[in-house]
Amino acid sequence: MFALLGIIVLALGFIPLIRALATRNKVDEKRFRRRLRGGLIAVIAVILLIIAFNVFANLYTEFLWFRNLGYQSRFLTALRFEVILYFAGFAAAFLFIYLNLRHAFGRVNLKLRRFVSFPLSLGIALLLGIGTSGMWQRFLLFFNQVRSGVADPIFGKSVSFYLFSLPLYSSLVGWLILTFLITLGIVAACLYALFQRGASAAPSGGMEQDRQGGIRALTGQLMLLMALPLFLLA
Repeated sequence: MFALLGIIVLALGFIPLIRALATRNKVDEKRFRRRLRGGLIAVIAVILLIIAFNVFANLYTEFLWFRNLGYQSRFLTALRFEVILYFAGFAAAFLFIYLNLRHAFGRVNLKLRRFVSFPLSLGIALLLGIGTSGMWQRFLLFFNQVRSGVADPIFGKSVSFYLFSLPLYSSLVGWLILTFLITLGIVAACLYALFQRGASAAPSGGMEQDRQGGIRALTGQLMLLMALPLFLLA
């Protein structure tokens, strides 16, 4: 029932965008862009509304369940850590990706750096924040761990290290590598665009000099981004 309702609401949200695209050849460019912008905003608003409703419905039903069992405090503790970790992961990912994309896009096109780097970084960071929020249980186990009193015979570490610390370290390393690889892919695409620009046209001396400088800068940035995952794995 709720899935059908969500599909209907989503379909209604696409109506302004479809109408804007249908009038592409009937109105002037300025009015078309205004309608297109309004249609995109409507689609984004509907998607966010559906996501917010699903999150609220799931959280509220879980809250009622835990409260009925007498574990309301447990639910609130987990929820608090999920929220904190989400925004911590979002902020870290956004800052890292935005700085890299702003530098990379600036070497390709100033309009890309101005209009694309921020929303693209924001969208990716919002998704990556979900990954850190899912680590709430491992963070709680890490912060509340106690020494087991039994040492590993090979490395001499407490068994509690393998139960409470190592799983968190592994999750954080995986999340960081994913963040680095996503950024690496976008920077590599920017570098490819610069190479294609040189292959498809014969630019003037100044333009060619800027392109070569951009290639050198993006190559250095790409090498650094390739080294970061290897450093984490090491």
